[in-house]
Amino acid sequence: LFYFSFSDTLLSIHWRYLKVSKEMIGNIIAIGLPGALNTLIMSVSHILTNNVAISYGENTMAASGIMGRLLAIGIFLQMGIAQGYQPFAGYNYGSRDFNRLKKGFFVALGLSAIVGGTIAGTFWGFGKNLVGLFIENEEVVLKSVLMINAFAWALPLFAFNFLTSMTFQSAGRPHLALMLVLLRQLVLFLPMLYTLNYFFGFKGFILAQPLSDLPIGCLAFFLVHRFFKDTISAYQK
Repeated sequence: LFYFSFSDTLLSIHWRYLKVSKEMIGNIIAIGLPGALNTLIMSVSHILTNNVAISYGENTMAASGIMGRLLAIGIFLQMGIAQGYQPFAGYNYGSRDFNRLKKGFFVALGLSAIVGGTIAGTFWGFGKNLVGLFIENEEVVLKSVLMINAFAWALPLFAFNFLTSMTFQSAGRPHLALMLVLLRQLVLFLPMLYTLNYFFGFKGFILAQPLSDLPIGCLAFFLVHRFFKDTISAYQK
């Protein structure tokens, strides 16, 4: 605060710059709403998932908790890459350097895919050993490994969906990011969770999330491909 208030810098802080407008508030809400709703909906989904898990007993609930903590390693690393990419995307979109934006998207996607693939491979190869760090109960270990194996292959898809949403938010198209969030959790995952659980039991329960990520990944690929194609073509004209 001292530096920006009293130093001779390009950016400075002063009360006279504190001017709030409807347009500014609207832009902040539009850009931040998809991320806020995604956090809220994921929290609700987590609660409902736990309600289904507890119907299979305490061991399944424990296994679900262990799986969540292990998967969080890969998910948070991918979210970090996506959040680092977001200001890059906003800067290049604002400066109309769309080719650099596209290149940055695929660099971030490649890094996320490497992280997701490495984490998934580690889980598949050493899942039992990793779960064993948390608990020694054989039933919990077995169920945890089954859950991890079902969820892990969707880690690269999660990264792609997250990067696509970040791109749309940075490009001032929050409606597309919001659509992906709502489709993924409300339209696909929650109905799949209860439907697959009803017809296929425990296997359906653990496959609901990764199966719901697959069609969203396909839709995200179509939307981001069209976005880059239309944006670059329009600028070149």
